[in-house]
Amino acid sequence: MFVDSERGWLVVGHVRLYDGGSLRALEGTKPDASDLELVARIFGRYGAPGLAGIHGDFAVVIWNARERRVDAFRDQMGLVPLYVRSLPGGMAFGSDLRCLLKLGPSPAREELSPDMAVAFVLGNFRDSGATFFRAIRQVQAGHHLSATSSGSREARYWAPIRDALERLTYHDMIEEWRRLFYQAVERRLQPDVPMASYLSGGLDSGGIVGAAHRSYLERGVTEPPMFLLSATFPGLDCDESGLIAEAAAKSPLFKSLVWDGTKANRGDWTSPHLAMPGLRRGVGSGPRRDLSLIRTHGIRSVFSGTGGDELGWSHGYFHDLVARRQIRQLAEELRMMGSWRRSIYHLRASFDRSFQMPWSGDAPTWFTPLSRAQLAESVRSADDDGLSFTSYCQQETWRRLTSGRMAQSIEAGSLVLADVGAELRMPYCDVKLVEFVLRIPWHLRRPRGDMRRVQRDAVGPFLAPAVRARRSKALAGAALTHHMRRNFESFRAVLASRSWVSEPFFDRAAAEAELDRLFRFDPLMRRPGLWQPLWQLGVFEAWNQKRMDYDGGRRTMMHHADDVAFAREQPEAREESTGASSAAAPVGRKRYQAPSLVRVGNARNLLAGITGTSLDPDPQGVQQISFNG
Repeated sequence: MFVDSERGWLVVGHVRLYDGGSLRALEGTKPDASDLELVARIFGRYGAPGLAGIHGDFAVVIWNARERRVDAFRDQMGLVPLYVRSLPGGMAFGSDLRCLLKLGPSPAREELSPDMAVAFVLGNFRDSGATFFRAIRQVQAGHHLSATSSGSREARYWAPIRDALERLTYHDMIEEWRRLFYQAVERRLQPDVPMASYLSGGLDSGGIVGAAHRSYLERGVTEPPMFLLSATFPGLDCDESGLIAEAAAKSPLFKSLVWDGTKANRGDWTSPHLAMPGLRRGVGSGPRRDLSLIRTHGIRSVFSGTGGDELGWSHGYFHDLVARRQIRQLAEELRMMGSWRRSIYHLRASFDRSFQMPWSGDAPTWFTPLSRAQLAESVRSADDDGLSFTSYCQQETWRRLTSGRMAQSIEAGSLVLADVGAELRMPYCDVKLVEFVLRIPWHLRRPRGDMRRVQRDAVGPFLAPAVRARRSKALAGAALTHHMRRNFESFRAVLASRSWVSEPFFDRAAAEAELDRLFRFDPLMRRPGLWQPLWQLGVFEAWNQKRMDYDGGRRTMMHHADDVAFAREQPEAREESTGASSAAAPVGRKRYQAPSLVRVGNARNLLAGITGTSLDPDPQGVQQISFNG
């Protein structure tokens, strides 16, 4: 928290700057000014447009007591959560949705969002600011929310430069991508806490681990420890054990922690997370042993490859060729794909906007009229954010980076890690890297048989040889089929349960009829894509039923159910060391509890009574605030 007594501002937020030193020198602020104070002063001097030049992850709320005005904003890529709820007497903000639920009637009586209910079962999230609760929204990435007693307004304060770097050569492009990516990883490494990175057999996570390991070598450090978190699927065709082992062997300073992703996981059915459905599932819907390991080893930062697919793929390239009538080059590129199936797939994907656009097929038979109307409305209200682009490559990359699906992925990752006291780190969403990639001329994104050619060449030095040479991507179909078979009875029990609380959105009788039809058509669940919407319906209903348990006087203990659910998960992970570092001893600290509201005084008291400007949390993460009056 920061108090600006001259302006009458009370500023709260979560800020981590990656160019704080240069910003302090440029703005002439004192060297010991907190990152939060620096961001507040930049906003005070330049307004919302000044936030566009900040390089960091942040969410900030400013209460202007003199003008009775609130300003709230998130970083350009929305990497720090910021929720808002309108109340009869004002507005409430929080970094955890569950805090804002405490300000409502009760979770059981909260009105759900039809848009999110439909989006969840169809896997097609449209609104990047929506949550499952109608009364609570997220401030969108790169947006500034301003509110007074007369109303509120949310507008984009940042949009990337979209002029293509036409003089860029392929070699220079690769070098700059590699430099910015390495910088994005290195600046997110914390020198004083244990860290971890998810590691699969792919480019995204492999590049992060390799870049982090190079940073450790260059700095000559082995502490704090860095852990690699990997799920394997022995016996399934999506298993990447061999590639994971090679990637881990290339980073011998790090310790590999591996668990079996094929083990049963019924968490979504027995103990759903309050914030949203589907958070108990792990990789391939297997067990979330990563959370047990993160808690055991005291890990505070977890790197994820989120954004790698969106940034690294040559989205829209074939569309550009067609639009520019370069048919001969189009035919040559398709021939390089190796098979006609891959050629047709990539050609269709280049024109397909379904990643960003709402569901384009007919509504499922088990949709109620409300859900059908919501689905139709989402199709009519789709937009392109009002920005113009120089190519389809640039346009499609931007759509994916700013899509509702991307926002939901970041939100879900942040929520589950917050429950074990860790934060998500996403180097591929670094704003400097994103801005550069968006300006790459479309013709330099030429795949030549590899839709991720540019990314592969850029991060190649950080990858194990086998990972760099790989041209395919492991699909989760086999893991999903395995998970569905193991949990089919739980799924059927939810559909046949005595209560059905999703009635406003989905018709149970029609869903049961669809289940019988699917079971006759595909009894072994070999086509999980056909089952997915109905399966998501079961997950949604299980969450919706459990939500009804959070009621009455138990509202103030909403974290209790999440803690109990976590305690039931016995850590059965197999830990394998692939380097010289030894296993870290568990970090002793108090059991993490989900955030709760603590009364520390109102804004008028704080502004009138605090002496000094910056109030930082103590080392245990507990805010200690004292004031007069």
